[in-house]
Amino acid sequence: MILVPWRDDYSVGAKSVDDEHRALVDRINRLYDQLMVEEDPQAVAMFFGGLINAITEHFVREERYMRERGFDLLPEHREDYERLLDDIRTLIAEFDRNEEERRNDLATRLDDWLSDHFDTHDARLDEVPRRRTN
Repeated sequence: MILVPWRDDYSVGAKSVDDEHRALVDRINRLYDQLMVEEDPQAVAMFFGGLINAITEHFVREERYMRERGFDLLPEHREDYERLLDDIRTLIAEFDRNEEERRNDLATRLDDWLSDHFDTHDARLDEVPRRRTN
């Protein structure tokens, strides 16, 4: 089952960045698929833990890429990731109350964040030249 399908408007036009983003979306969907077939009561916690790990690992790779290129909006980029993680933590706290509604909310929030973040923050990544190190 797919939580967040890849959409063309997620693409920023830079192959390396788009490949990384596609891998993140694929990982989110694999985690969600596991959640949907898992009967373990810990499945929700494992899903959210995996989701936070996937986003964090993506950010670490992306931040390294940005630093190598002297990306000028790194603090804003970091703040945007922190906002997403805060949203996910809020959803975790609320998830047990109405699981079906929260799943839909999670899908909507992730889709909105991915669209906005990729378009606003990541679209410029391949425009920034790699910094030379001596």
